[in-house]
Amino acid sequence: MRLRFTLGLLVLGSLLVASSAVLAQTEEDQVKATMTALSDALGKGDAKAVGDLVANTGFVAVVGVMDEAMVLTKDEMLALLSNSAGPVTFEDVKVTTHWMVALVSAKAVPASVPADQAFVLDAILMREAGKWKFAAVCLLREEAQASEEQIKAFVDRVAALPDSLKKGTAQDLTKALYDDHFLLVLVDPSLEFRSATSKTALTQMVEAVIPMITISDSRLDVSRTALGRSVAVVDGTWLLDITDFGQTNTAIRAYATKVNDEWKIVALGGGPAK
Repeated sequence: MRLRFTLGLLVLGSLLVASSAVLAQTEEDQVKATMTALSDALGKGDAKAVGDLVANTGFVAVVGVMDEAMVLTKDEMLALLSNSAGPVTFEDVKVTTHWMVALVSAKAVPASVPADQAFVLDAILMREAGKWKFAAVCLLREEAQASEEQIKAFVDRVAALPDSLKKGTAQDLTKALYDDHFLLVLVDPSLEFRSATSKTALTQMVEAVIPMITISDSRLDVSRTALGRSVAVVDGTWLLDITDFGQTNTAIRAYATKVNDEWKIVALGGGPAK
């Protein structure tokens, strides 16, 4: 009897230790583990393993490391990787989590590229079936010197979402979105998870919300931009002041590509600012 009791305590103790280890792993740790899994899969050239890390409910990749930018679906990206994948390490990984959405920025260093020529890697992840999956990825070679005019042209496009709510029309937003591919994964100020996998779906969503709320203020405050020749990333905060509800702040990450010399938004993600 005493032996059974002792064994029971040992089993209980080991379970408690294991549970504590799981609880000790923060959401940021889980996202970083997903980034490590991606690096491992790329190093092995395992397109299937990469696919397992990518969301099934919508995905878009924006790649601007060559002369011409590419906007890819999940299947298109995996087909490209199956022919050209190679070892990649991620450095200076920064993660913020916003309930159902995580935002990641890092340096991507392929094995064949010197560290001082690393690409900018940005990723928007979402929880899918309890696991962090890539919803959007942006890879670009940053321009050494971007003019204020170039940056403003890009930022003004991204500001079309908050501006639409303030103006009470989705007309500018419609012009700002990429026609062929688009993805939204966002925890909105009411803490509701919103997703859209097309330009039409987001436009309809915004048009449905506009008559339901009175906006005192809605604007985008930009904290970071990464501007490539034809691909760009903006990181900022969406300040939304709704009459009778109050002011909220939402972290926003946006990816865009140039079409006929105009910026078009390909992906938007974010959630309550911390």
